Amino acid sequence: MAPPPTLEHLSILNKEFYDNYNFFGRDKLFNILREKYGEEKSPSRRQIADWLKQQEVNQIYTPSKGKAKTIKSSMTIMVLLLFIKQPPDAVLIVFVSLS
Repeated sequence: MAPPPTLEHLSILNKEFYDNYNFFGRDKLFNILREKYGEEKSPSRRQIADWLKQQEVNQIYTPSKGKAKTIKSSMTIMVLLLFIKQPPDAVLIVFVSLS
């Protein structure tokens, strides 16, 4: 973990990311901040990465890691419906099996 960003770092990140629409990843945002604010004022890569992880926009649009897993049901349901029609009444028999 990187040291927490200073208030100056947070204001720079918020300004560049939201106000100036620099919706980029860690490395590109790091390079933009280094060019614009210099090495002394800009946050480190780790601080940028930690800050990005907390942003809702980044959480929504970051691709998931790994392959999507299929969901397997642990329950099977078997239903048997039997209609027996005899005059004058009809009979319905229902058999339900859960496993």
